Amino acid sequence: MRVKKGDRIRWRISSDAPGALHAHAYHLEARLVPGQPVELAFVAFATGRFRIEWHPTDGKAAGDKGHHAPPLATLEVHPQ
Repeated sequence: MRVKKGDRIRWRISSDAPGALHAHAYHLEARLVPGQPVELAFVAFATGRFRIEWHPTDGKAAGDKGHHAPPLATLEVHPQ
């Protein structure tokens, strides 16, 4: 995902498994329950590349090596 600093971002998120979606450096987290969509809205205030990760409720992710699983996506915030 590529945006510019100052852009308003709105993500609508749903999952078929319980867990949390976490955006590094932005300190955003959405706790998800199957069948209950969640919305995260924020302004892109920091430039850089930020990992978007899934953390299952049971704490185990496929291929998880320690705390961090492979990112689901990367948020790139570019200067205006």
